[in-house]
Amino acid sequence: MKPQTLSYYQQTVQHAIERIARGLDDALDLESIATGVCLSPFHFHRIFRGMTGETPLELTRRLRLERAAWQLVESDRPVIEIAFGAGYEAHEAFTRAFRAAYATSPSGFRQHAIRRFVIAAASGVHFDPDGDVAAFVPRNSGGQNMNVTIENMPELRVGAVRHVGPYMQINRAFAKLGDVWHRFLGEWLPASAERLRNGPSYEIYRNTPEHTKPSQLRTDLYIPLE
Repeated sequence: MKPQTLSYYQQTVQHAIERIARGLDDALDLESIATGVCLSPFHFHRIFRGMTGETPLELTRRLRLERAAWQLVESDRPVIEIAFGAGYEAHEAFTRAFRAAYATSPSGFRQHAIRRFVIAAASGVHFDPDGDVAAFVPRNSGGQNMNVTIENMPELRVGAVRHVGPYMQINRAFAKLGDVWHRFLGEWLPASAERLRNGPSYEIYRNTPEHTKPSQLRTDLYIPLE
């Protein structure tokens, strides 16, 4: 492993996290963020999710909720105004999301002056009222030790899961293909000496569930490298 390669991807993701954390009132523009760190939105989304455990949209929503929790206790702003600031168009939707995160309603949180602002996150990145952004903790579930070989592949016809809509929702399509992609791009790639290049990523299914036990199914993942 070349440390500078890991450092490159850590710096790339950290830059994106800081841009998100310091622009919580801005609309999330994944394409712009990806371009800012010299990656395609497709690859950036997978690397970001793999290294942090959250998609950019999930990080944005969590930080907005943490800010809302802080505002409920440290300010006298109306709850509905705080809800709008957190990106919710209706009080009911904000209350549901807040209760799911903090096990109480926004009004109850304010009434009891609860000061548990942060929500559990493996990355260690949380809202800071002073605008500071902590260095994130890269996810490590053993993906750095994945069995990977580098090959020159011929042109192939491939099948795909089609996704129509914004990149920030593309995780719905990724979920159908398995979390191993996140470990591959979020853990193995940053720890390797390799750099991604723009191009398609794909899978090759070496056997089928029709004739193979689940424990023996094999799927190869392919990414383009410089």
